[in-house]
Amino acid sequence: MRKRFTLSSVLKSLVNFKRKADDRHNVLPLVEYTCKPLLVYALGIKTNHMEYVLELDVELALPNGHKVKPCLLQYDVECPYRICDAAFMTHEQIQAEVAKWEQMNERGYKKYHMIAANVLVRNLRILHDHNILHNAISEQNYTWALELLDFELACSPAHPYTSEDDMRHLKNLFPREIIQTYVVINYIAGVLREEIDFADVDALFADYGFDLKQYEVKIDRNRMVGK
Repeated sequence: MRKRFTLSSVLKSLVNFKRKADDRHNVLPLVEYTCKPLLVYALGIKTNHMEYVLELDVELALPNGHKVKPCLLQYDVECPYRICDAAFMTHEQIQAEVAKWEQMNERGYKKYHMIAANVLVRNLRILHDHNILHNAISEQNYTWALELLDFELACSPAHPYTSEDDMRHLKNLFPREIIQTYVVINYIAGVLREEIDFADVDALFADYGFDLKQYEVKIDRNRMVGK
C-alpha cells in the first residue's frame, strides 16, 4: 500500500530525526525536498512522496569552480517507469499502466493519449493558478501513472527563486511549460501509436484557459514548395 504523507507527519519525522551533531545540516534539505511535492499533492496533483534526503559528506567540484555536496533522494511512486522509459518496457507493461487511466477518464475520451492530456493540462492549470513553476516538465518527469516528479527546480510563493537571473527569466518560464506539456502529450500518443488530432488537443488547452494562438507560426506553404 502506498505510504501517505502530510505536512504534519513530515515535521514530526524531522523532530524525531536521529542524527549526529555534525549531520544537522541535513534537516534543511529534507524540509525543502519534502515540502514541495507535499504541497503539490495537496492541490490534487499526483506526485512522488519524498521519504528522506541524505546529504553526503563529500564535496564535488563543478566546472564553474563551485563546490557542492551531493544528495541521495529516496521517494515513493505509484509507477517506477517514466514516460521516457517506454523503450525499456514490454508492451504488456505499458498496456497495464495505461488501462488504469480509465479511472481518470472524466471526459469519456476514446483515445488514451487524450485521457493523459486532460490530466496533464489540468495539472498545469492548477500549478499556474497557484503561481507554481515546475520548470522541468518533460517525458522524463512524468511516470506512466501520470505522476509529476522532480520539483528540485520548481519555485512557488512559498519557495521563490532568490537569484536575479532566475527572477529575470521567470515570466518566460511559465508560458514555456505550455509547450513542454504539449510535447509530453505528443510523445505519449507516439508511444501508444494513436493518431493525434491536434485540433482536439488545442481545444483541450483552450478549455483550461491556455491560449495557443500566441505560439502559431505563419508559414507560406506556396513559398515552401517553390511556387
